[in-house]
This record gives sequence, C-alpha cells and structure tokens, in this order.
Amino acid sequence: MYAVRLASDKHSLSLCTSGRTLEGGGQIIRNSLALAVLTGIKVRVHHVRGRRSTPGLRNQHVVGALALAKIGAARYDGIKKTSCEFTFEPGCGHNNQSEASAEPLSCCCEGAGSVSLLIQSVMPCMLFLPSCKQAVFRGGTIVVCFHFKLQCGLPFCLDGNK
Repeated sequence: MYAVRLASDKHSLSLCTSGRTLEGGGQIIRNSLALAVLTGIKVRVHHVRGRRSTPGLRNQHVVGALALAKIGAARYDGIKKTSCEFTFEPGCGHNNQSEASAEPLSCCCEGAGSVSLLIQSVMPCMLFLPSCKQAVFRGGTIVVCFHFKLQCGLPFCLDGNK
C-alpha cells in the first residue's frame, strides 16, 4: 500500500494519503492540509490517526482543518470529531482574502487540544500566502514546546521579506 498516491485525470490532480503513515498521528493531517492549500491540490486522507489507540480526528485536528479550509476557500467532507476519513478540496469556495486582510484568522480550540499544533497547521500558509498574515489562537493546551515554536518559527511568519 502506498503512503501517498497521486492520481490525475485530464481535469484535476489529487493526493490520497494514509493516516497510518510513519507514527500514524496528526502530523500527516497537518502537513497534507497545509500543502493542499499551498498547492491547490485536492487531498483525501483515510485511516486518520490509524496507529493511535483512539483513531480519528480530535478537536485540534478539526479546528486546524477548518482554519485551513477558511484560508484556502476549501470544500470538504468528513471533517468532524472521530472521523477516520475525509476529503479536502482547496479553492472551491468563495474567499474574499485575496490580499492581506486586516481581520485576523481566529481559531478557538475548546477543551483538550493543542494550540501549538494549531499554529503548526497554519504556519506554512502564513509563510507563503499574502491572505494569511494574522491569526489569533485561543483555548486548548500546549503540548509541543510553545516557546520553541515562537523562537524558531514565528520570526519567519512575521518577516514579510522571507
């Protein structure tokens, strides 16, 4: 079985990936969706978090996916808590954010859910898309070292010349 499979026809290109890849956690979700937004390629993820004792999307994955759907004006199906498969097609909706917006992206992770992992989901888009330059994150917990992300990743997002 392929971890990542590209499929194309004369009209579109899509990516199909397994959530059992590598450690089988949420990183494959974050990377797949951010890259989908940046490239405009439709993605389908199956066996979401397939190597975890409780597979499927958790709260922070849903919030991160919905934030990326907003950034990428995406159409999606199956993005809900405990879902083990979903599709995400960027560029299908109406997005008024063609230029940098004065209104920041707002993400609220109620209950358990890592705010630092939400930042990790959105950061690639903040680096490369002019429509995503401000974000506000609320709630959740800090699982991955938040200070490390601030010191190493955020300066790239804040410097518009990079």
